[in-house]
Amino acid sequence: MKNLDSVQFIDDLAEITSFESRELIEKSLIETLQEYHNAKSYWLYQVLTKSPKLSLGLLAYSTKKSIITTHEAVAQKLPNHIYEGVIDAVSQCTSSIIRNPKDKSEVFLIYPALDAHKDVFAILIERAEAESLEDKRLAHSFLKIYANYLRLLEKTRRDKLTNLLNRETLEDEITRILILNSENVPPGFENEPDFENNQRSHNGNLRYWLGVLDIDHFKNINDTYGHLYGDDILILVAQLMTDCVRSYDLVFRYGGEEFVILLKAFSEDDAKASFERIRNTIGSHQYAKVEQVTVSIGVTEIYKQMAPSDVIDESDSALYYAKENGRNQTQFYRELVANRLISVQNPTNDDSDISFF
Repeated sequence: MKNLDSVQFIDDLAEITSFESRELIEKSLIETLQEYHNAKSYWLYQVLTKSPKLSLGLLAYSTKKSIITTHEAVAQKLPNHIYEGVIDAVSQCTSSIIRNPKDKSEVFLIYPALDAHKDVFAILIERAEAESLEDKRLAHSFLKIYANYLRLLEKTRRDKLTNLLNRETLEDEITRILILNSENVPPGFENEPDFENNQRSHNGNLRYWLGVLDIDHFKNINDTYGHLYGDDILILVAQLMTDCVRSYDLVFRYGGEEFVILLKAFSEDDAKASFERIRNTIGSHQYAKVEQVTVSIGVTEIYKQMAPSDVIDESDSALYYAKENGRNQTQFYRELVANRLISVQNPTNDDSDISFF
């Protein structure tokens, strides 16, 4: 390990906690570790599932020339000898060391990152020439800072009642997808070729769909049973939605009794099946006091709209049609436009538009 300069060390810690973007935090984390360790390379993984089988998603990795971060965890299979070491690190919540079977002078140091409940949520793998107690202590310390800071950031992204992602976070997510979908991506926004190839093999032709969901006749529930019971319904519906989506889909509380679901699907038919499953799950659940709770959903594909507000407006237009035509149904914006049941939403021209310089 290189000698520690206390002032520089504090500056490095401040650097890690100066970002609000997960990708930038992880890039700074690896940069800082490289500065103090004599490691060959690093890989940072998110723990996707623990049961029935441990699976990991790549978040960031270092090469000889640069550090690459991914926009989202990309599922990746590890070599068997490293995978066994990761299983040990996750099950025992402690670091493990694996020797490279092809080069006995090289080791892989595996570090777990723990959340507030002492569960492993991420794994850092360091490729080095030797094991160092000082290096291990420093890596564990940096991972604690990383985990604690992510936890603080996550609190600012969550709705206090339902614990879903909040409205402020939604615009950032839509903006990120619009940038990824744009053909006119400016310098600095392009994916690295290695990641792009990996992403294609992992995601295929997955597309993004945004649905705005509204609880039908929610005012009647509040007026009849009180706002505390209404809050219970909001919490329960939020949990039902969360249980229906996959780990890489996102659920937001948009405000009041409105929610937003951002999911991936290969086609409109796949997206319809997903949103209909959510609607039917909520509608068939047994509730206390009320006989049934139903929802209306308006959906649009996030493609090449000018701004996040345009995406929301399209979904809102489809939602309004569903509410005005019987409720308890899912409607898709493009289908409604194609059938001339609603008019095309005019794109915005305000300051929220995405500008590519």
